[in-house]
Amino acid sequence: MVLTAGTLVNGVRLRHRLSGLTRLDAQPGQQDEDYLLVQAPGVEVDDVTRRAAAAHAQAEELDVLDLVPGNLPLPDAVDLARAVDTVAFRSAGFAVGRGALHAVLVRRDVWDRMEASPEAGAPRVRDRADLVRLMVRLKQHAARATDFVVVPSLRAVDAGLPERLGVLQATYDAFAPVALAIPAARSSLVLAGLVLSPGWGAAAAATVVLQPYLVTGGSALAPHPRWSLRRDIVSRVLDPFTMIKAAAALNRHPSPSADADAEGDPIEAIDPIDPIEALRPDYEAELAPGLARFFEPRRTTCPWCDSRAIAERVRTGDLAQFKPGEFVIEECASCGLLFQNPRLTIDGLNFYYRDFYDGLGAGGTQFLFAHSEPSYRGRVDLACRHSSPQAWLDVGSGYGHFCLVARGLLPATRFDGLDMGSSIEESWRRGWIDHAYRGLFPDLADELQDRYDTVSMHHYLEHTRDPRAELVAAHRVLRPGGHLLIEVPDPESRFAQLMGRFWVPWLQPQHQQFLPVANLCRALEAHGFSVVEIERGPAHQPVDLGGGLWMWAASLAPPPRLPWRDPPTPVERFRRGVILVALAPIALAGMAADRVIKPFVSTKAPSWSNTYRVLARKR
Repeated sequence: MVLTAGTLVNGVRLRHRLSGLTRLDAQPGQQDEDYLLVQAPGVEVDDVTRRAAAAHAQAEELDVLDLVPGNLPLPDAVDLARAVDTVAFRSAGFAVGRGALHAVLVRRDVWDRMEASPEAGAPRVRDRADLVRLMVRLKQHAARATDFVVVPSLRAVDAGLPERLGVLQATYDAFAPVALAIPAARSSLVLAGLVLSPGWGAAAAATVVLQPYLVTGGSALAPHPRWSLRRDIVSRVLDPFTMIKAAAALNRHPSPSADADAEGDPIEAIDPIDPIEALRPDYEAELAPGLARFFEPRRTTCPWCDSRAIAERVRTGDLAQFKPGEFVIEECASCGLLFQNPRLTIDGLNFYYRDFYDGLGAGGTQFLFAHSEPSYRGRVDLACRHSSPQAWLDVGSGYGHFCLVARGLLPATRFDGLDMGSSIEESWRRGWIDHAYRGLFPDLADELQDRYDTVSMHHYLEHTRDPRAELVAAHRVLRPGGHLLIEVPDPESRFAQLMGRFWVPWLQPQHQQFLPVANLCRALEAHGFSVVEIERGPAHQPVDLGGGLWMWAASLAPPPRLPWRDPPTPVERFRRGVILVALAPIALAGMAADRVIKPFVSTKAPSWSNTYRVLARKR
């Protein structure tokens, strides 16, 4: 009964997500050289359609227009609804870019800002996975000028299982196994229901099979049901086995022939080589001498108060990237600080940060950032209750996701970003920040002295080696009376005790220390600030149960194909698929529970909050 109701509710939700689609006016426009056309292999857009689409893009002031075939197959139409909300997509600044994966119009200046170099012809892609990666970048560079239009004259081109797997991997990146496990788990529940309660099992099976028709019926699409109803039912019965096999096949090296078209000409591909195998020799060489150089000698005193009353709190491996090593968090009984001991060296930080925020891990990390908009809005609300920011510096800005949201809320405010990585320069190219500073904050503080009325550090201090030096730098950069906004994990959260080493904010080995709120407030007062407001419950982020359960599942079956791990065997791939399908319902239940309890934690139970914010004024 629960599965039947859930499938129907989700079908209504997906139907609404497609309701933002409109049909293209068949009237052709003038030839427009301002737009480039990108087409997936096998897709043909005639000149009349192209000119009509360009005219529509011009009239709507769009930088990017995705052309959706009018007869998009049912599975593809449902995939589109799952990937994007066509109603909110245009106004959602960092919604993950995704389209119908057939053809897209791109304004030339957007292409130039991406640092691509189109010559006489339009850019070419090898397959739909390449087009997914391109759409992600296009949305990032044309955040609020991207939309869809249904083109009745554009005929859909079917895709086989290998290409679908590539699309899924490119769309969900590190979360691709989750995307595979969910429908497989659903189908397994249907099969169990048919055995245990045939009546309700049959109802659940019927709603699962008919859901695509509910999603697409009455929309601007006129989808062609690729399968007959009988074949669709059979496919649902076999879904668990298909998904397990597909999960085992994820991340395999693309075939060499994929780099050339039918005539043997090279195709300009966004990701023409296998990045995992390309990185493997470098990681093997770096790991050959062992891990000892990645760690400092173990401390015998607290780095905050020099007390010797320290004891182990958490011992864990890397549950995010699964790089080798064991990490210990110790707790000071005198001041309450929790800190990594032994701490990583600079070489260790470089090793464990690599391919997390950029490189291999960039897609997954940005996916998480893009789903944190409520938290970003909460930060702005706190700052604006006490000031009217005009010049805001976001320290540890990364790709600038917070700044993009904040600029939409405070259009008259200048938002600059500072970070050590190349991501800050990418943020500037996207237009998400006004100015980019790359380097260490304490090193740049003199250059930026008295330049800002607001400085923010969101999930930044726990990464730093000397939080006090960061507070000194913030004091120097702020104008008199300016505000410093800090958001960090709350080590006093009851969830930290409940989840043990699977508490997501531990994020070892990247987080160096965890400051209880009293420690931070005393440090702020000692460095020239007055604490204005402390926010705990409203800062809570709903990740504890779902994230912890998923980390537990992943610890039982780590991603088998990573450049710092031995190449996987077919048995390892299959084992991972089975475990993920079996445990996906548990992790999903945890995610749902996180959402349900968030309002309660925010208003009634701040001691369970995994995050706190402090706003302080420069004296």
